[in-house]
Amino acid sequence: MTIADETTAVKRQTTTAVDAALHELYDALPEGVISVWGDDIAAHAQDFSIFSPHRTSALLLPETVDQVRRILAIANKHAVPVFTWGRGTGMAGSATPTRDGFILSTERLNRILDINTVDETVTVEAGVITADINKAVERYGLFYAPDPASAAISSIGGNIATNAGGFHCVKYGVTKDSVLSLTVVLADGSVITTGRHTIKNVSGLDVTSLFVGSEGLLGVVVQATLRLRPRPTTTATVVGFVPRIEDTGKGVEAVVGSRVQPSVCEMLEFLPQIRESARFAPVVGDAQWMLLIQTDGEGAAADAAKLTAALESVGATAVQVTDPDEVDWLFELRRSGKPYPTDAWLAGGDVAVPLSKLAGFLATITGIAERRGLTYQIVAHVGDGNLHSAFFAPKSEYDTYPEILNEAHREMVQEALAIGGTLTGEHGIGLELKAYLADQIGERNLELQRAIKRVYDPKGILNPGKWL
Repeated sequence: MTIADETTAVKRQTTTAVDAALHELYDALPEGVISVWGDDIAAHAQDFSIFSPHRTSALLLPETVDQVRRILAIANKHAVPVFTWGRGTGMAGSATPTRDGFILSTERLNRILDINTVDETVTVEAGVITADINKAVERYGLFYAPDPASAAISSIGGNIATNAGGFHCVKYGVTKDSVLSLTVVLADGSVITTGRHTIKNVSGLDVTSLFVGSEGLLGVVVQATLRLRPRPTTTATVVGFVPRIEDTGKGVEAVVGSRVQPSVCEMLEFLPQIRESARFAPVVGDAQWMLLIQTDGEGAAADAAKLTAALESVGATAVQVTDPDEVDWLFELRRSGKPYPTDAWLAGGDVAVPLSKLAGFLATITGIAERRGLTYQIVAHVGDGNLHSAFFAPKSEYDTYPEILNEAHREMVQEALAIGGTLTGEHGIGLELKAYLADQIGERNLELQRAIKRVYDPKGILNPGKWL
């Protein structure tokens, strides 16, 4: 048999299995859960990454945990791939279909099941929009701390899949620090519950943390009990303007040295809107970068004064912002960021580095771009060293995606690893970084993680083609 014949045979076998599974699903699920329309499938296949999805045969829209259980049991019986889909806001291709099979969307699992104001917990289904959790608990003086920039459109299930962070993680931690318990449907259709509704729990292995950040490779998260925090009644905001990107790193070192714990510490490239604003135009000077810092709690104002002094001690122009509308405007600028050029190829990522190495690493990124004649953009959760960076090459000079971008991205990743950093702070490995994972964790560690994958998903039906 030739390679071509073998490939055709595999495709035929897969198609037969998919058809058989789909036929069985039609008998097992109510009307409206299954869609085979191309437009429906396409709308649930392309995330925010650069990776193109493989064609899949059906979109599945379960409304109950039992329906998810039936779907996985039937798919597993026929060894048909299942790609779990939240809201498509991923940046690394973590949910991108890589072969034929089914897309399982959690968007109809969208109920807030319980709010417990004494335990300070909320129990939600996986398809709930992250920002809607805060809308629901705000009346009780509580909030859910992790707040990625996509919170208004991303689902909590997707945030759990990638262990998302956000603005407030510098003080309150990332998603895993707010997940107490999960309900997960495994590949064979069985259902498990991990963790408890308590802060302390050392009964057995910490399986909850294993699922957080696992990118849909081990099971389908359908419910989560999340930790809430008292909503701060007082905040204070400081912005610091600096001329060079590495000066933002020095500013962060000064913030850490002040021993004030900010609740937000962000960096963004200086935007024209700031220079043109009546509030900031008189003080910005030759600034090209800015830090956006916030404190919360009863001592917020005093902490802001300390942070202002700390920033000024390293040459930054620091301004305390007290107008709530101006504060909201600054945070919206950070969320939206500087638009990427539409006439350029890009390579991006979200490496994270130790704060002690941040200033030098920012200068390294500048050097990587300049040596190759590339432009770049960075916004960052600098308070925890997490950088959202992108290199650009003009399409006017390159007809197809240029290898020079891959070289720049590869060098940035290797430089981050060399100083004790990580490939990804919150976007996940997905398709984008699978080639580099062994460089960080080692081949033996990677094989052990693959062994865990085989325990939970022996037939490998969950999100195949990714890093495990």
